[in-house]
Amino acid sequence: MKLTVSGEKKFFADNMTAVQLIPVENVPAPEYVSEAVCGESAEREAYLSRTLACGDLVKFLRFMGGGRL
Repeated sequence: MKLTVSGEKKFFADNMTAVQLIPVENVPAPEYVSEAVCGESAEREAYLSRTLACGDLVKFLRFMGGGRL
C-alpha cells in the first residue's frame, strides 16, 4: 500500500498498523514518539490495532522538553 510518511510517498505491506510502522521506518527513540495519522494524533496505545489504509498521511511526533534554567 502507498502511504505518505513525513512528507515522503512510500510503499508498505498491506494490513500494517501505525505502531508497526515505527521500526520499519527506523524511528529513533521510539519510546518518545507518537504518531499522527491523517491529521489525528493519539497515544501509541490507541494505534496498536489501527490498520493503516492506502493513502494515509503519517507523521511521527517527537516531544521535547525544554525551558529556562
